[in-house]
Amino acid sequence: MARIVLTASILVAIGTVASAGQSGGYAPAGGGAGAPPSEQQNASTRPYDVEKSGEFQDRAQLLSGKNADKERAAALEQSQKILAAIHLACEPSAAEPVGRGRAQFDNKKVQVAIYEVACSNGLGYLLVAKEGADPYATSCFSADKMRAAELAKGHKTELYCQLPGNKDVNAMAAALMSTAGTSCNVRTVQWYGRSVMTNSEYEEVVCDNGAGYMLRTAQAGSTEPTSVMACAEAAQRGVPCHLTP
Repeated sequence: MARIVLTASILVAIGTVASAGQSGGYAPAGGGAGAPPSEQQNASTRPYDVEKSGEFQDRAQLLSGKNADKERAAALEQSQKILAAIHLACEPSAAEPVGRGRAQFDNKKVQVAIYEVACSNGLGYLLVAKEGADPYATSCFSADKMRAAELAKGHKTELYCQLPGNKDVNAMAAALMSTAGTSCNVRTVQWYGRSVMTNSEYEEVVCDNGAGYMLRTAQAGSTEPTSVMACAEAAQRGVPCHLTP
């Protein structure tokens, strides 16, 4: 079953991460098989294609005028339902609609609704509900990389995290690392890939002092806590850093 994702270009290092556990690399305990990459990461369209549809309302349109509070309340309610349905560990602290309407997928127009949610554990996600498919979540780290790729192609997109607790992905990474016991004044954070075996997502982080780390966060279906590896350890476990030597 094809699911829309927020980009077709975020397949960086997926094979490396997904195969690490099989080759004796990083396979944290408690992980199970997740959805195959073809379901969540083979895009049938790009966010630019959705947003240029005349039948798709974006965040600014939905939150303009007197209905803004109602839209936020509805977004929180729908986000809670999606989070429960996909078993994503997130207690929502805020939510907003990102976009809603009909969009073209595989030569067929279907209803699509996208929400942004900020979680009390410091993570943030875009939640996607598409007619005829199961809902799913894309992390703010992944959405940030997608946006950079789209902007590089000259495509303006609003499908990225903009809630106050989510919009600074460097600050998000720093807070998550601190909670996991590693202090880092984050200079750069970049989505790296995901492990199907452990339902985990990886972000590469570079600190102001030049130190590099691999940040691991849970995806839907996993209750594993956020953890951090130095790049030297990550390389030994088959998840080599790319932004630092």
